[in-house]
Amino acid sequence: MENPKKVLILTAPFGSGHLQVSSSLTEEFLKHNNVVVEEYDLYSEEFPTLSKTLQKAYLKTYKPIGKDVYRMLYYGSSYAVHDSFQAKILKPYLEFGIRSLRNKIRSFEPDAIISVFPVTSLYTLEEKGFKIPIYTVITDYYASGLWLYKGARRHYVANNRMVAWGVANGLTQNQFMLTGIPIHGKFYKELNRQELYRKYDLDPAKRTVLVAAGAHGVVSHVDDIAERLASQPEIQVVVVCGNNTKLYDQIVQLSKDYHNLKVLGYCTEMHELLEIADLMVTKPGGISLTEAAVKGVPVILYNPVYGQELENAKYFSDKNAAVIVSSESELIYHVLIILNEEGLLDEMKNNIKQLSREYSAKTIVEDVLKDSDEYYKQ
Repeated sequence: MENPKKVLILTAPFGSGHLQVSSSLTEEFLKHNNVVVEEYDLYSEEFPTLSKTLQKAYLKTYKPIGKDVYRMLYYGSSYAVHDSFQAKILKPYLEFGIRSLRNKIRSFEPDAIISVFPVTSLYTLEEKGFKIPIYTVITDYYASGLWLYKGARRHYVANNRMVAWGVANGLTQNQFMLTGIPIHGKFYKELNRQELYRKYDLDPAKRTVLVAAGAHGVVSHVDDIAERLASQPEIQVVVVCGNNTKLYDQIVQLSKDYHNLKVLGYCTEMHELLEIADLMVTKPGGISLTEAAVKGVPVILYNPVYGQELENAKYFSDKNAAVIVSSESELIYHVLIILNEEGLLDEMKNNIKQLSREYSAKTIVEDVLKDSDEYYKQ
């Protein structure tokens, strides 16, 4: 038997999206014979204390001051920063973890590297003598310049806007492939809706609004939103609180007064909830939006933060697949309009479904395996 092909996936713990994408790719790679894949979280494994500090800082971007700081950092890198004068200023950041990354590569000896987070020290490998094909999976519907790497064989993206933007910033069109964002295969499976209504104790005759607070429960005022929605007896509300135990306890108390209000903590069955949801209220993370698109569930995006979330929100709003709101009253208004105005819900369901691409992980994995073979034949 020939030696197995080794694939190293670089991921990161900042938000749950990057970890979910790397997990989805690993799941798909393992369907292939003679492939060994390893996920490597450089930040958590090599710099655990710093990683926890950065994760806390990331969550603070949902606070008023944090939003403004993140906006400056994000839009300040809106072009290919590693090829610019800006790179000289940011050199310490761009080379962060470079020694650990090189040590990992020497020990694992990958035949291909996939980055699902802009690990910028990756950009220095070629000049240091490493000859390994590199691929990038961009996990949102827009990306800052930190994602762009002229040495990458391919950038896998969710829409043509990112292809055009990358080419405008000096890359070539064949360095991009329109694949969509990879999510777990379970989202593509059809499920028995009646069984799910029974499982979650929901009424099949009522419209279902899913309120997803994010993995860390960072969406603000979820308790007020849940109560105002649940006070409309013609709809039913399912709230997913993520890891926010305080929020979970608050919604549990509310549910004692509203029989049409259900509450869950951290949920690994979002594919089931999206199967029976008519509308979702959430924050505009790239993975959440992709899962909603695959299941054909329109979204109301509450108070998105600057950066990739705002850009994601604007993209879906431009396609009339989502509504951006900045207040609770505006949110309630749009929920009721979408659910009650004739034809509007179906139109939005169709629009968001048009933004989905089937089996993105499968497409990416097959291309990496094929292209990396071609790389070594050159």
